[in-house]
Amino acid sequence: MTTFEIDVYSRWDAVELLGRLSCYHSHLVQLDVPGERWLVRARTPGEHGEGIAGALAVIDGWQRERHIDSVGVCINGAPPLAQADVAGLSFQGDLRPRVVLRAGT
Repeated sequence: MTTFEIDVYSRWDAVELLGRLSCYHSHLVQLDVPGERWLVRARTPGEHGEGIAGALAVIDGWQRERHIDSVGVCINGAPPLAQADVAGLSFQGDLRPRVVLRAGT
């Protein structure tokens, strides 16, 4: 099983992504009191055996359609280094590596 988390800064963007990742057993976590930072958590395999590559493709499509420049994705605490869409890495306060997907790359 692979778990992944996506940092999202708009409730409506998070709800949209949650719906697209529903086959990946997704759920939503509100991180800020004002409600402008959300975490979409999900896991693979999906309901029909979908893998992490499929989930990243869903995230990429959502990102492009919502015109989001970049999004942080944490996968089992480590980035998928072979992922072609990965533009760079960033680290959160807990030092877990995160993948930064940039639209149009």
